[in-house]
Amino acid sequence: MEDRLITRIFIHRGADVGEQIKALEARATVYHHISLAFLKPDAGLFRAPAKGSFLRALKKAFSHLTSDPSRKLPPLPEALFPDSPKSLEDEFRRLFGHTVSRDFPPYETEYGSSHVFQQTQSLADITGFYRAFGLEVSTEQRQRPDHISVELEFMHFLAMKEVHALRNNREGAGICEKAMRKFLDDHLLRWAPIFCDRLLAAHPDSFYGRMAEILKRFLVLESSLFP
Repeated sequence: MEDRLITRIFIHRGADVGEQIKALEARATVYHHISLAFLKPDAGLFRAPAKGSFLRALKKAFSHLTSDPSRKLPPLPEALFPDSPKSLEDEFRRLFGHTVSRDFPPYETEYGSSHVFQQTQSLADITGFYRAFGLEVSTEQRQRPDHISVELEFMHFLAMKEVHALRNNREGAGICEKAMRKFLDDHLLRWAPIFCDRLLAAHPDSFYGRMAEILKRFLVLESSLFP
C-alpha cells in the first residue's frame, strides 16, 4: 500500500531535503511554463531552441514528479506550436480576445461567483495572498489578479521561495507549503480544472487545448500531493 501511494505523489514526506528541493523545483518549472503559455504570446518563444527548451522542461519536470506512466506527459512535438508567432497571436485573440469568453474564461471569478459582491470578495482574497508575500500584479501584462497565468505564477513563486528557505535552513519553508496548499484548495483547484475541461473540449488540437490538457494532468498531481 505504501509503495503504491508513493507512485501517486511527488515525494514521500520522509524524503531528505535534497529530494524535497528537486521536487519543488520541478513543480515550479511546470507552474512557470504553463503560466507563460497562457499569457499573450511572446514571439521569442518561437525561436527553435526556445520551443525545444520549453517542451523538454515540461517533460523533464513531469518525469521527476511521478513514476506513474499514466500521469506522465504524452509526446510533445514542436509541431504543438503554430507555424508562426502571428498564428499563435491570432489563436490567442480568437480564444481569449478583448471580451471575456463565456465558454472558458481564464479568470477565476467567472466561475461560481455570479454575485458582484462574491466576485469582489474572491478578488480581495486572491490579492491578499499576493500581498502577504510582498507581491502585486505587474501592470506590464495588464492582467487581473484572478487570471490563470497570474495564479500559476504565484504558485511558482511560492515553490521557489520554499526552495530558498530549505537551502538556507529557514523556518519559512513551512509557511510557503501551507500557503501553496491553501491557495490550491481555496482557488486554483476550485476552477482551473473546469477551465481546462472546457477549453480542451472546445479546442482539443490547438496549442491552448494541449496546454489545458497538461495543466489538468498537473493539477491532478498537485491535488494528490495534499490529500
